Amino acid sequence: MPDISEALGQERELALIYIAQKVSEAEAVQELLEQEGIEYFTCLEEYSFWGALSAVFQSANYCGIGFYVLSGQTEWSQRLLRDHAFVKGLVG
Repeated sequence: MPDISEALGQERELALIYIAQKVSEAEAVQELLEQEGIEYFTCLEEYSFWGALSAVFQSANYCGIGFYVLSGQTEWSQRLLRDHAFVKGLVG
């Protein structure tokens, strides 16, 4: 995984672009971002799921793998993910 710790040290703005629900999904997103040379940072992110039964039951909270990129790469990165059918976990 590319190291953007320098960006964090310089307090550059990061944007959350995707939350993967499964490890296999995260690995596929990671591979795509690396193939395109996009620097990213991952960390665990909590997300809520409102399923078809949300009118009857409360939403459920889960933990997924969040993908962050430098804010200047947000739009391009999201378009890339969308073009490769990674739409379920897109943020924003």
